[in-house]
Amino acid sequence: MPDIACVGEDGRRTTLHQGVMGGAWALLTSDKAAADRLLPVARELLGPDVVPVWPAAEGLTDAILVRPDAHVGWRGEPDEAALKGWLTEVVQAR
Repeated sequence: MPDIACVGEDGRRTTLHQGVMGGAWALLTSDKAAADRLLPVARELLGPDVVPVWPAAEGLTDAILVRPDAHVGWRGEPDEAALKGWLTEVVQAR
């Protein structure tokens, strides 16, 4: 996943790699409402180290779950059931 300009929960501008990641998963969504729906699902299955962020530029319609190593783990519509289904498969495969 490229190091894009983002806005964090605190409203400050940062970058995905330098300001957000660092051992944490990042949940990149188009807005706070989408993050509010998806974040509990991600944290339920991955633990508390999932950081919600929004791109500084408009245009993102999918939600993207970025692994701690900066690779895309999941991308899809901001749908709780789809994210939970994928995460459940991944967690069970461990």
